[in-house]
Amino acid sequence: MSSSHRPLLVFSDMDGCLLDHFSYSYESAKPALEKLKELTVPLILTSSKTFAELAALSAELDLGTPFIVENGAGVIIPDGYFSVMPDGLIESGGQWLKTFGPGRAEIINKLHQVRYAGGFSFQGFADMSNSEVAACTGLSEQQSALA
Repeated sequence: MSSSHRPLLVFSDMDGCLLDHFSYSYESAKPALEKLKELTVPLILTSSKTFAELAALSAELDLGTPFIVENGAGVIIPDGYFSVMPDGLIESGGQWLKTFGPGRAEIINKLHQVRYAGGFSFQGFADMSNSEVAACTGLSEQQSALA
């Protein structure tokens, strides 16, 4: 197969790449997004963002493609994206999911144990209200809920 006929994929980070670093807008990426759709080249979002954040953005962009969340902690593939679900994935809420580490509840529990046992003073999003997360990050309260 010649290199000009090989299937293509495009992977994109979010903050400062697909999304403007300051406004979180994808306006300047729209021409490239439209060209990818025209060429039927799948765009695979990859980010430190959560499943909820990337699922919302993927839906807004009408991608219907897999995406990678939380710095590679999980890969989400829309149910039926491939004719057969790949080995090692589970079906969850209309998505095929592959995780590469412990779940959120286990991580939060471990962090709380470390904080208590070590007498540390730190706070994570799970310890804050959506208003507090918004105040710390500049996100809207709705975006904070997804984060």
